[in-house]
Amino acid sequence: MPGKNLKLIQTKGSGLPLICVQFDGARRILPPNMGKDRPIYNFIHQGGDGKKVALDTIGSIADHYLSELKADVPTGPYLLVGYSFGGLVAYEMAQRLVHAGDRVPFLALIDCYAPHLHNESMKHGQPFYAPLKSAVIRKLVNHKLAKGGILTGKMRQFHIINTYHKAVLAYTAEPFIGRLTLFKSQESWGPPDLGWKGLVTGGLDVQQFQGDHASMLREPNVEELVRALKMRIASLKECDLDPGP
Repeated sequence: MPGKNLKLIQTKGSGLPLICVQFDGARRILPPNMGKDRPIYNFIHQGGDGKKVALDTIGSIADHYLSELKADVPTGPYLLVGYSFGGLVAYEMAQRLVHAGDRVPFLALIDCYAPHLHNESMKHGQPFYAPLKSAVIRKLVNHKLAKGGILTGKMRQFHIINTYHKAVLAYTAEPFIGRLTLFKSQESWGPPDLGWKGLVTGGLDVQQFQGDHASMLREPNVEELVRALKMRIASLKECDLDPGP
């Protein structure tokens, strides 16, 4: 059975399951648009309960997610797709799966910057007072958590994003020996490859979509993205999808 963070959002289908990592809106977006040929899982964010985020590094999150994944889907090959920060976690999960001898024939990141561009991307477009505002909210969040309080609304969202921000700054990505697919918003700041070209040795496939970081996952933009996702998976070779002995 799926675990604390791993949720089965589509049960039908006999193909390899699609494993989504913090794909916001996946339950709403994917089942009606992907078809019924494969199960779909999604790892949901930590911190939804308003408590302090327990796992605060990309490595520890990847380890936890993999333990839940292996409990429910013990053998590959694995098809991974991650959105935003979830893309970095999916990238690290893919690394660890490959190093353990598993196959990851498909790894897709949605509007996700390579770690070395993360800090600049977060600063882009922010007002000059953003650091001061963040410092004030951070102090309020830390005080409430220290008192055992439960975060709600914008404070909860800030805590999750702030934890992820620190996790990325502490993360060093190793080169990935497989192929990487990048789906990016047309409004994303920075280079067309969002910094990933130098980290991928098996080829980089980049496609741009209408909308910004959030609206690319909303109608009508998301339909084009899901079509592209289906086409990329359908183009995989049969031997890549064969579970083997």
